Amino acid sequence: MAIQPLHHTDTAPSALPETQPRQPDAAGSFSGIFNQLLGTAPRQQAHSAAQVLHHPVVPLHDERNSAKTNNVPAIADTASSWEKYRDEQLLSNPGGENYFVPTTSAVDDAGTVENVVKDVTDVVANLGNFFHNLLFGAETHYRDERGAVQTSQNRGLVGSLVDLVCDVGSALSFGTWRPDGEAAPQGLQERASFVFDKLKEAVADDVVAGVGGSVNHMGEDLLLAGWNLVEIVPDATISNVEMAEKVVSNVFDNGQVVIDYLTDVLPGGEAWLRVHATDLDESQVPVFYNIATP
Repeated sequence: MAIQPLHHTDTAPSALPETQPRQPDAAGSFSGIFNQLLGTAPRQQAHSAAQVLHHPVVPLHDERNSAKTNNVPAIADTASSWEKYRDEQLLSNPGGENYFVPTTSAVDDAGTVENVVKDVTDVVANLGNFFHNLLFGAETHYRDERGAVQTSQNRGLVGSLVDLVCDVGSALSFGTWRPDGEAAPQGLQERASFVFDKLKEAVADDVVAGVGGSVNHMGEDLLLAGWNLVEIVPDATISNVEMAEKVVSNVFDNGQVVIDYLTDVLPGGEAWLRVHATDLDESQVPVFYNIATP
């Protein structure tokens, strides 16, 4: 069954022009990563094209892109690769401290009650996404090439199974039944090619990307709901202390990024193929090749 084009997981290098040779930043070492997770590392400017992950989703061109996406923090053009990646992951799912806040005031200035309300709202939103991904796909968000926040929709499990039935049915009928509206194949050669294409689409697109991706998203939704639930405890007890609130915010926001990354590299995740790619010419093995690639 034909589907709309999906967003690739990497921003094209040409979208972010290179200004000077890449220099190692605070996220480039184990100590730097630790400091980034705690929010104590100094800000670094990006010196090369940053890899900004976009989830494979179908864009939604309607008014939902305006009202809900206004209440998100802006990101500077000089943000580091880590900051851009972190922003992209916090946009993709509920849970970010300053993302999709259910009040008009910023969470940084909010009190204990507002922080707990935000946590509960995130728990409910992630559980809602679980059921949406079980059916026909939950909404997600990303930044386009101009940095504007856009709304898109994942593929759901039930929707992918419906697509699978349609594609297999089209193949078994040799193009007689075409729910996607393709032109009818003519002759034996065209029908054989049609059957092959539909079976390939059923396996690669509907089963691997559709079913596998939706199950992956459902697992991620449950993990994030549990993570947001745990965050209620420190927000309800120590969030009135400014330093403690900042540490809690950074730990849980960056913890969400870690959860996003781990689910992305699992089978069915958006980064599964990229992370497990290799470079035979340079004799580099999977995972390590991806980590070393800017």
